[in-house]
Amino acid sequence: MTEQEQQQHARMLLEEENYNEWLIDIRALLQSKKLWQYAKTPLPARPEAPAEDTDTATKQQYIEAIQAYETEVEKHIEATDLVTPLISGNVKRKLILTDFDDINQMIAHLQELYNPASEQIFIQLFQQLFTLTPENLTIDEYLQQVKTLTERIDATNIDLTSDRRTLLILSM
Repeated sequence: MTEQEQQQHARMLLEEENYNEWLIDIRALLQSKKLWQYAKTPLPARPEAPAEDTDTATKQQYIEAIQAYETEVEKHIEATDLVTPLISGNVKRKLILTDFDDINQMIAHLQELYNPASEQIFIQLFQQLFTLTPENLTIDEYLQQVKTLTERIDATNIDLTSDRRTLLILSM
C-alpha cells in the first residue's frame, strides 16, 4: 500500500464519532466501483426451485433467476469486503456476522448505531431549509445547499404526519 493510500485509508476509517463523514467517503468509493446500488437495496430472497415435473422453460427461468441471485450476492459481498477494512475494530465488534455478507444490512446497522436521527436535528435542518435564501449565492450553490439539506433531512428517517408537518411549518 502506498503512503497516499495509507493516508486515505486512515482518513476513511470509521470510528464511533465520524459516521456521517465516513458514509460520504464510502458512498463515493462504492459509486466509483459501481457498487453503491447494492448498499441501497436489500439482498433479494433466493428463488425457489420448481417442482420436478415442470417444463424446460420454467427450469431455464429458474436457472437464470439463480444466476442473477448469485451475482447479486457476490456484489453485496464484494462491497462489504471493500468497506470492512475501513471500519475500526471497536465498531466491527458491534456488528453481527450476517452484516459482513450484505452491504445493505451492514450500512443499515451502522446507521442505526451511529446516525443521530433525533427530532431536534430534524427540526434544525428543516429550519435551515426554510430560512435558506439565494442571496449572495449562485444558482448552483443555492440548489446544492437545498439538495444537501434535503438529503440530510431524509437521512434522519423521521416521517412527519401532515398535522406535524403543518405545526412545524407554522412554528418557523
